[in-house]
Amino acid sequence: NPMLRSTGICMLSMAYAGTGSPEVVRRLLEKVATDPNLDVKRYATIGIGFVLSKDPTTCLSYVSMLTEHFNGHVRYGAAMALGIACAATGNMEAIALIEPMISDKEGFVRKGALLSLALIMCQQTDYTCPKVNGFRKQLLKKVGEKNEDSLVKFGAIIAQGLLDIGGQNAAVTMHNSDGQPDMGSMVGMMCFLHGWFWHSMHFFVALAAKPSCLVLVNENLKIPVMEYTCHAN
Repeated sequence: NPMLRSTGICMLSMAYAGTGSPEVVRRLLEKVATDPNLDVKRYATIGIGFVLSKDPTTCLSYVSMLTEHFNGHVRYGAAMALGIACAATGNMEAIALIEPMISDKEGFVRKGALLSLALIMCQQTDYTCPKVNGFRKQLLKKVGEKNEDSLVKFGAIIAQGLLDIGGQNAAVTMHNSDGQPDMGSMVGMMCFLHGWFWHSMHFFVALAAKPSCLVLVNENLKIPVMEYTCHAN
């Protein structure tokens, strides 16, 4: 039953999220290569992003080849895996891998590429990630294109929301400030990905958003003497 296999893949991905387990990654890659069902292939590829969410560099090495896979569902999964592992990092290597997918022949892959890039560029400025402004213009263009697939337009609208999540005062991240996997974020992201089947699931991404504002007060609500660097305009 492919639905049970898909569920098993999701459970495996969540159980080992952030652990970087090479054995689990091997099992997921085996499913990508051998399972005949497209949903199973897609979730197995995405699962690599969850397992390696604490190690974007390793995720890049595993997934980079899959971004050019002949199967569109694997390409979509690869884009989302990179988006999850490199969320809010502005990782230029990941961006370079995903950008060509914006012109993919499959509409759902183009949508996945937009969502992934938005996750990666979330909370980035032109100083930290020079691609941000150009990507914003690209999203507006996608929404207004008459000949573009409605699925891609929908993805572009969601991507704009991800870029500005929390009124630009939050960032999507899979881990707590101490580097430990955050259960709420993992659950929220997994539910968000099920927007593939039901659009309302997209709202769960809010669980993966963490405030990024700087509160300069001590326990007595006094402003302490401290220095910080800010590259915002």
